[in-house]
Amino acid sequence: MFKSWISDKPFITSVTLLIVSILWQNWSKADADHRYYSLFYIGFRKTWDLLFVWIRIPLLYLWLAAIILFVVFKLGSYLSKRIKLTDLARSLLSVIFTHLAIFYMLWGMNYNRINLVNRIQLNGEISDSSFYEELSLLKDRIRNQRIGMANLPTIAQYNASLMHELRPNVYSIFSKYHIGEAIPLQCKLLSPKGFLFLFGASGVYWPFVGEGYVESALHPIQIPFTMAHELCHVMGWTDEGECNLLAYLICMNSNKDYIRYSAELTLLRYMLIDLKYKNYEYYKEYRDSLPLQIQTDLNEINLTLNSYPELFPKIREYFYDLFLKSNGVSDGIRSYSNISRWIILMKKQNKIH
Repeated sequence: MFKSWISDKPFITSVTLLIVSILWQNWSKADADHRYYSLFYIGFRKTWDLLFVWIRIPLLYLWLAAIILFVVFKLGSYLSKRIKLTDLARSLLSVIFTHLAIFYMLWGMNYNRINLVNRIQLNGEISDSSFYEELSLLKDRIRNQRIGMANLPTIAQYNASLMHELRPNVYSIFSKYHIGEAIPLQCKLLSPKGFLFLFGASGVYWPFVGEGYVESALHPIQIPFTMAHELCHVMGWTDEGECNLLAYLICMNSNKDYIRYSAELTLLRYMLIDLKYKNYEYYKEYRDSLPLQIQTDLNEINLTLNSYPELFPKIREYFYDLFLKSNGVSDGIRSYSNISRWIILMKKQNKIH
């Protein structure tokens, strides 16, 4: 049995790739910004774009088709007794090991880079008074933004132009904080509607095809912020909470009202979650005091998010939290909600206004 495993070239290749990725990851830890990001990732992004930019459909579809065909073929071979159970197991392990290796080689080693919070010194805490002050200011800002907005762009308009609207602001923010160069970016709306919601996601960067995706069933208000977040991942940034912060800065750097409103409403939703736990009575009072149109927007977003099923949410959250923590994101899934604290700290330090 052991001999058959070591004579299986695909399996040995997958194990070799996994070992190389582990060694490479450890080698890059000392200076991931140079050893991995500058020497490899930037070149990879540029090469990948040259090869595949002409394909308009999400490359995820092709990846899914290949995986499904492979699994069906191997299962068919096993059921028809052309291969043994051990052969089937080896084949499936080969796919898993190869994908683990590819994940780190093509993107995941960016987890080793120095995080943004340490770079710009946002490790402090905020007082309750600072939190409530920002809530009050946010209400005024968001009221004025909503008054000045007409109809939101349609999904079709987003699909055609949103990434191009966001791209220069992505480059500008990444250059400002010295965390990335202007590299090719791809982020697409993904159908069928609700597909990403099944996995508890509004967007995702899929390193195996080099593209970011945004759930097409999202409420239109959420799409600009979500796409900005995923473009940060395409740029090679990994921390989910920091991508939220960067997405906010990117959107607020835009001259489009609907893009800035998307960022501010996202910030409001995170702050409302915090407020709900801090002071539930004031949460109800504050939410009821919001302009009717903003309350309607919040209600419509919640309705959209709750209209689609999610597979095994508790199990998914547990493993996703474990994955993030094992890759150096100490707050795990809680890192998403750090955005309000970091924005308040940046304002206190006069880093943003």
